[in-house]
Amino acid sequence: MDNLFKYISKRNEKLTSLSISKIIRRKAEIENIKALNDMLQNEEERIIIVADECSKLQDKQKAEKMIDDYNLFVSLQFFSHNKDCNKRHSVEDGNPFI
Repeated sequence: MDNLFKYISKRNEKLTSLSISKIIRRKAEIENIKALNDMLQNEEERIIIVADECSKLQDKQKAEKMIDDYNLFVSLQFFSHNKDCNKRHSVEDGNPFI
């Protein structure tokens, strides 16, 4: 019975240490995701300003009959110079992976 108790205690200690390391890793991943989200929000705000200015300019050109009509298309692409990331997404350095 003593041996069984020791076995269960050691097993629980291992599980607890594994659980704690997983929690720490998850917290780090969550922080990384939050940082990426903040960067994307900043980029979105910048893009909105540029798109508004572009739209105003094109509206002005349309009113002055310089152009007949216009369409505005937006594309968001992700690039990486990290070799492992590029390999994982099967792209060459400098090409977008999303």
